[in-house]
Amino acid sequence: MTIHCDVCVKVVNIPDTNVSVELFIHDVGGNDAFQEYLPRYLESATSFIILYDITNAESFKSMARWLQLAQKASSSKQLLGCLVASKVDQTARRVVSAKQGEDLARAVGLMYFECSSATNTDVDAPFYFISSAIHDLYEETVKSVSRAAGVPE
Repeated sequence: MTIHCDVCVKVVNIPDTNVSVELFIHDVGGNDAFQEYLPRYLESATSFIILYDITNAESFKSMARWLQLAQKASSSKQLLGCLVASKVDQTARRVVSAKQGEDLARAVGLMYFECSSATNTDVDAPFYFISSAIHDLYEETVKSVSRAAGVPE
């Protein structure tokens, strides 16, 4: 559990390419104390990942509030986003179903992932998704600018 804001850099190598994307990550704790800082972090963000604990119904219920904050803070731009269910190794303690998570993600236009840091299951999947999407947007922008400048492809 994150009880403060950790900042780190993660380099993600995009599979089947020689491209790597450098992500600057602000890992913000889920408690209410960090809500006031979220808009500041999202001002310069291109993406976000919101994580909840499948063994904690309150964690899932708080997703609506965190998603509202993310959408409000990024209202002037389109952010890539993921909803991630954590602790999927804890099947006996699961109180939030995969369907609930998938339905919420679909309703708000986010990709949905499940992971477990305890078993290292699909922990990198959201980062691969975000990195690939950022790379695709970059490539589209380069092509668009090149076309506008009359540069042959």
